[in-house]
Amino acid sequence: MAKANSVKSVEATKKVMKTVAVKVAPDYTNIRKIFNSVLTKVKGLTLVENAHGAIQVKDGRGLLFSARSDGNAIITRPMYEGKGKDRKRIFQISGGKWDDLSQVPFDKVTAEMLIGRANDPMTRADYHTSLYKGREDEAGLVKKAAAAKARMAKASDEAGVKKTALKREGKAVKAELVEKKAAKTPAKAIRKAVALVASK
Repeated sequence: MAKANSVKSVEATKKVMKTVAVKVAPDYTNIRKIFNSVLTKVKGLTLVENAHGAIQVKDGRGLLFSARSDGNAIITRPMYEGKGKDRKRIFQISGGKWDDLSQVPFDKVTAEMLIGRANDPMTRADYHTSLYKGREDEAGLVKKAAAAKARMAKASDEAGVKKTALKREGKAVKAELVEKKAAKTPAKAIRKAVALVASK
């Protein structure tokens, strides 16, 4: 019985190595060609590569479209196909948080859709306002901003607690040094007095 229990305890303490899935970077070759063709056809565009591996194209109004490391291009406007009653939304991001954006797989991106976005006078903020009017709390940007605010408040609180603890620690160290100095002073004074008496 004891043997069975020891086997169980050994099994319980065994550590299992977790396999970490390695992210495979997508092939940006074709998407770069499309982006470059748009940059030569439309003036005033700037290409930027950010720290997360995304290739972004911006103008004075902000981000227009980007190629992300997940193999999708994000275009900062809703896109539709068809006309009139047959018109329907395409490349919509599910969940309702990013209705002002379109997510297009690399292999479906065309220069025409990117040129269309670059020549569109509406900004992302314009689309965001028009699509989320009256339901702002559903918007991803609003939720993201609220989460960032909460994180900053938490970090600020933690920093305040740490600062207070350091202040207390500093005061305690200072008090200890004062005590040590006070403890040393009488002994020094006594030795001086003894030396003075002895010399007389």
